[in-house]
Amino acid sequence: MKKSILCAISLLLSFNIVTHGQTYHDFGFKKDFSVKVYDSTGSEVPQPWVGGLNNCMFSAIDLNFDGVNDLFVFDRHGDRVLTFINHGTPGEIDFQYAPEYQIKFPSLKEWVNLVDYNNDGLEDIFTYTTGGIRVYKNVSDTAVMFKLEVPRIDSYYYNGYVNLFALVDDYPVFSDIDGDGDMDILNFFTLGKYINYHKNLSMEKYGVCDSLDFILAHECWGYFEENETSNVLTLDIQCGFDNGPTSTESKRDRHAGSSLLALDLDGDQVKDLLLGDVDFATIVGLINGGTKDSAHMISQDTLYPSYSKPIELMSLPLCCYLDVDNDEKRDLLVSPFDPGLDRNENLNSVWYYKNTGTDDAPYFEFQKENLFQDEMIDVGGGAYPVMYDIDLDGLQDLFIGNFGYLDSTYYSFGFLYLLYRSQVAFYANTGTEDEPAYRLIDEDFANIASLDITGAYPAFSDLDGDDDPDMLLGNEDGKLFFLENLAGPGVVPQFDKPQPNYQEIDVGYFSTPQLIDLNRDGLLDLVIGEQSGNLNYYENSGTLNNPVFTFITDSLGKIDVTNINLSYYGYSVPCFFDLDDDYRLFVGSEFGNIFYYKDIDDNLDGTFTLEDPNLLYIGEGWRTGVAVMNFNNDQYVDMLIGNYRGGVALYKGVTPSPIGIHEQPEVLRESLHVFPNPAFDQLIVASSRLPVAGSRSERKWIEIYDIFGKQVEEVEMPQGQESITIDVSGYHNGLYLAVLRCQGAVVGREKFVVIH
Repeated sequence: MKKSILCAISLLLSFNIVTHGQTYHDFGFKKDFSVKVYDSTGSEVPQPWVGGLNNCMFSAIDLNFDGVNDLFVFDRHGDRVLTFINHGTPGEIDFQYAPEYQIKFPSLKEWVNLVDYNNDGLEDIFTYTTGGIRVYKNVSDTAVMFKLEVPRIDSYYYNGYVNLFALVDDYPVFSDIDGDGDMDILNFFTLGKYINYHKNLSMEKYGVCDSLDFILAHECWGYFEENETSNVLTLDIQCGFDNGPTSTESKRDRHAGSSLLALDLDGDQVKDLLLGDVDFATIVGLINGGTKDSAHMISQDTLYPSYSKPIELMSLPLCCYLDVDNDEKRDLLVSPFDPGLDRNENLNSVWYYKNTGTDDAPYFEFQKENLFQDEMIDVGGGAYPVMYDIDLDGLQDLFIGNFGYLDSTYYSFGFLYLLYRSQVAFYANTGTEDEPAYRLIDEDFANIASLDITGAYPAFSDLDGDDDPDMLLGNEDGKLFFLENLAGPGVVPQFDKPQPNYQEIDVGYFSTPQLIDLNRDGLLDLVIGEQSGNLNYYENSGTLNNPVFTFITDSLGKIDVTNINLSYYGYSVPCFFDLDDDYRLFVGSEFGNIFYYKDIDDNLDGTFTLEDPNLLYIGEGWRTGVAVMNFNNDQYVDMLIGNYRGGVALYKGVTPSPIGIHEQPEVLRESLHVFPNPAFDQLIVASSRLPVAGSRSERKWIEIYDIFGKQVEEVEMPQGQESITIDVSGYHNGLYLAVLRCQGAVVGREKFVVIH
């Protein structure tokens, strides 16, 4: 049995629902935005704790039903949904981060586009699923809500309906191409080069646009082809076929990785095209000289928009068309689409072009390269927060290491290579013990960029007994740098030349050190996380003035945060902290889970207790790093979480919530069964007692609740049936409770786990 299923079953068994009492989590955390952050000039950063942006898709949707389109953002670096409320100020970009709407969306992967395909005024979800396209219908009433419409879209190919094939690296078009009122689809041919046109037959067959009934109408839409090894396009080709390429030569090579946006660029009411390509930074603008029913690309702008600042954004730029400045004209937003974590610009990765033309014939003028990013903490790729009072003023300062900023790119033998360079950002705490505030002092603390490394992760303490803090620096090569502080106590450090290969310690790759007296002998020990997901323990066998870190084990606490079903790696980032003389441990991981361990003291050669493999189901993205502190001197610890999008989220400590869902004691009249458990895409809920035929008084309802007691679904059990199948493909991974209710009373309940 796979490890994740075993963990899920263990979690299921430990999920306590009590009748006469309630057990509580050890910690409670709530996302918070109250702590102020200032840039290096002293100007307040408007929304510092959003969490960063890297590879984004943008869509408009009215989230709060005020008649103004808000903003949906999907960042494929972590499959992360972010939602922003639009205050609607005319002529201004006026969005406020509103994470409370994020939970309204189902679990989404790789790419997403929100399109109102049935013309009911509500944007529906089109997203990637393995080899195809999944659709969630927007069924919102008084709250945002989606239900699965089709698990995969079919289209009529040649002799019958089959899955409309889509790739993870290609971004299709969902738009009314032929102007008949229903939504069509453009995507690349299975083997690349040509664009397939899937015509929607909803209007032709049913006279309404509310169906997803497609036929492959043309396999060479626009009569152009993309080069098999580059971003060169050849126009006005003689396809030699109306129903697709058939020669062996055409199918020889696959050119995967393209982004498409269909819009009318010249006001002639036919759809033109903006096309991005993998391994390239530019967009090609294609002008359609054909008709709505017969596209024919007649010219191209290879450095679009050449009349403004051409797009140059590594890699595989993707264009989105929506009004962001409330002037009723759609603008152009551009962000990388390449799925690789080290294949993109990651600092200035949201380019904004204002539409100064009309909505029917846009004219895009470049405005900025970091839309929204300039309103938050964003340190490029990867963010690893570390708290330490560097100037010994009693206030915890903030340091953020990173994987790196994009430094340069080059091609070799036709392959694109991107080079990154790490830095550490230093934010001084300029507030008070009860009300912290942070100001950016140095984007490249200690001149780390000069080391030409990636994966910089700092740890601080006095390692030479001179009463000022020195620094150890982990990095991608798995070793450590030692930086001695020459400045003396109480002032901003001045570090000596970095000494590489500190004490010849090498943990493999991506060393993430923490200095802590783990065995409580008065000497600082060293714990190091690494790419493999375990923790390395080095005991200090030296002195306060001359530490000697002696290797003890590479499996401290028998910890392994690797999800073996998804990856060979775990990218463990340890954060030990002392809670009333009792060590606790949070560990960041590759896929974002915060692992919580206890039973550490006097157990360094044993197995730590895994209290929670996904702390309170907090999800901030991939490659998380954690810092724990007490921001406001109350009774609860607070937490910072960094992620691969380059940002940091703040969670304030609050009263811990009950474990599970509190239930009133009552006699259950019938048994409820759920299977499979764990569930993946579908859950069958069965009742052992049939309802009375035709009796409306015996109508039964299935209610689904998440671990926090929030109802996520309610469906009626069909009369005369003893089971119902519920689609859970849109549920977040986690623990749920199914409740069977009849005549207002709970008559059955059962727990289940969802794993995708």
